[in-house]
Amino acid sequence: MVDTVALFTMTSLGLLDKLTAIGDIFVAQRALDSLHELQARRRFSRGRTSGTIGMIDGQFFMTETSAEDHEKSNVALDKLTEWAESHAKPLGLKKPLTRAEKKWLRPLGVPNVATLVTANQHGLTLLTDDKSLADIGKANFGVPYVNSQAILSYLLDRGSLTAAEHDRAVLSLVDKGYTFTRITTQQICAVIAEGQFQLTPRVKRVLATLESPPVEPISASVVVAQVLRQLYLESIPDEIREAVAFHMLDILAMHLARVEVQRLVFRSLRHQMSPILAYQNRRIEDLLSRWGTNLGLAL
Repeated sequence: MVDTVALFTMTSLGLLDKLTAIGDIFVAQRALDSLHELQARRRFSRGRTSGTIGMIDGQFFMTETSAEDHEKSNVALDKLTEWAESHAKPLGLKKPLTRAEKKWLRPLGVPNVATLVTANQHGLTLLTDDKSLADIGKANFGVPYVNSQAILSYLLDRGSLTAAEHDRAVLSLVDKGYTFTRITTQQICAVIAEGQFQLTPRVKRVLATLESPPVEPISASVVVAQVLRQLYLESIPDEIREAVAFHMLDILAMHLARVEVQRLVFRSLRHQMSPILAYQNRRIEDLLSRWGTNLGLAL
């Protein structure tokens, strides 16, 4: 069962047609109806510029959406709606909503509740990139879920995506601001190299995926150690190397004590390093020592 958020995601990645490779795709009839309703409303805004005014933490803000951006959004909406009509199988409810299910209509909206209840009644897994909806669906409706990155991994494993296509799609998710996106050491190093080893906005977005939580600290430290190792294989000035390294370590330290970050990264380094890289290892440990203080580590 696919929701509208996941449909928008796969459309933005240019991979909507790949979805059928995972098997039959189902969509809640009410969710499909909501796409048609949205299309009808947007016809009146074509060619117009719009804006939003609001307040966050007592501060007013205003955003403006150009007519061009509106048109891009409308094209994506038309494309995914047409695809859903042609390739997805609409499903309705087997029975009316219960009282417990109806209480979610106001906070989640009718299309989302219909999607969750339909998935539950038909015994289907939900594909969504709305983490809050997914968690509510699992806890309150008993609906298991996966996100688009899990689908990308599946398509890669079965040969429906090349490694290059997969990496490009994952990095695109990060660029678009998707959270809970997992990224590999190779992908991180590729972005750093593309950015000429500078802390560009894109490099910072990619490195932000290392933040723990939601990333498990040990896993994050392993990736950081691997990236540090690669940085010390590059022929770049020390100040450039250290700027990237310190930024990564600072990200880990957002939710962990600096001494704990040092301990985890030290341990990961020593598990990865071979004897022939002892000199490189010493240089990285020296960097870690300069990054923080209080090195009384129980390694």
